[in-house]
Amino acid sequence: PENAFNIIKGIKESENWKKINYSADTTIKAASTARELKLSIWDCIIAETMLENEITNIYTENIKDFKKMAKIKPVSPF
Repeated sequence: PENAFNIIKGIKESENWKKINYSADTTIKAASTARELKLSIWDCIIAETMLENEITNIYTENIKDFKKMAKIKPVSPF
């Protein structure tokens, strides 16, 4: 937990990372996607936030679920 805290805090405070957020409308779209595709709401919030910000590639171990989402290209980090 201490390492995770330090990493997250460092990313938040860094000017080298672009931080994006989601809105209530994003969560509504994500809930619809989650229901339709039977996926985690959290993965769908990530995907919908990506699409709203014109991001299509995601580095993830969860290739299987993200492949089900239109316009999202999952890439294995390994």
